[in-house]
Amino acid sequence: SLKNARIAIAYSGGLDSSVLLHLAHRFAIENDCALFAFHVHHGLNPHADDWLAHCENECIRLGVSFDSQRVQIDPQSGDGIEAEAREKRYRALGEMCRKHDIPLLLTAHHEDDRIETFLLQWMRGAGLEGLAAFPEVRELAAPSMEDAKAVQARKQVFLLRPWSGVLRRDIERYVKNRRIPYVDDPSNNSPKYDRNRVRSEIIPRLEAIRPGFSASAARSVGLIGEALE
Repeated sequence: SLKNARIAIAYSGGLDSSVLLHLAHRFAIENDCALFAFHVHHGLNPHADDWLAHCENECIRLGVSFDSQRVQIDPQSGDGIEAEAREKRYRALGEMCRKHDIPLLLTAHHEDDRIETFLLQWMRGAGLEGLAAFPEVRELAAPSMEDAKAVQARKQVFLLRPWSGVLRRDIERYVKNRRIPYVDDPSNNSPKYDRNRVRSEIIPRLEAIRPGFSASAARSVGLIGEALE
């Protein structure tokens, strides 16, 4: 039974996580469990404060517990802004999960994200672990050795990506049909980020050369993940 369970979602306010919020909210009501939404404020966009306010207001409207954390991103980071933002985002999400005693965090990553990650890792010459893109479930945060009780109780936090096999177009269709409000981050279309160029330039060409490429690529990524395990 999930009654009285505590789960959380990573909620940026964008299209994907906004759908996840609404579906997780419905799930929490049906299963009588507590739902939290965690937002990470990167401060990279002048609209970041507005996005934070939007997320908090949506959670208030739905009756979902909300928390947020601000992180500082170094634009001169040797690993690149995307990599540093990702690393600090997951660290912040893990800290909020520990703070609220949440054992499971859900993110809205979908099949298209997985294929994009696979292509990016392939271009970087990654091995099996990188080519597996991202696992459906992984440990997000382990209990600190300074917290003896947490260590003894094995209070880990796990990250779950329930939409690993869901297509972006299906999520977009759901948003349109249900008229779910969300914020639009213009950086998602900026050509200065490799992921955006893979999404807008590379994948459409591969689909044109080989119709059904996405489904085939997703199957390959799954097989690589099995080989890695």
